[in-house]
Amino acid sequence: MNLSARAGAVLRHLALSASVGIAVLFIALAGLGFLIFAYYNWLLSHFPTEQAGAITGATLILIAAATGIFGLAIVKKLKKPQPSMLADFGGTLGIGLRLASLLVRKDPKKAIILATVAGAIAEYLLNDTRE
Repeated sequence: MNLSARAGAVLRHLALSASVGIAVLFIALAGLGFLIFAYYNWLLSHFPTEQAGAITGATLILIAAATGIFGLAIVKKLKKPQPSMLADFGGTLGIGLRLASLLVRKDPKKAIILATVAGAIAEYLLNDTRE
């Protein structure tokens, strides 16, 4: 699959995912609206209209404040993961292998030189009698 076809597939997948997410968000908001309306109606059976509206508004503000405070505490506790040294080594090794493959494709004689250098480096790194 070429790059433009892959990019098109990714964009179609992204658009479909976003549209499904937006639909789920709207349905969830509608459900939340009905729950708030039911809470308000329940309060109306116990309090006058103005007090029921004030209690409903105050409850929603308290829920929003609690969600904000707890969300902020959770976000502060989350730290950015530090990349491991192995990941950095893997990236460096990958770049080295790509460079080596490019050099070998253009001139296969360099493969012998690269193999000799790689063998010398491996011998140096795996040598048990370092001083």
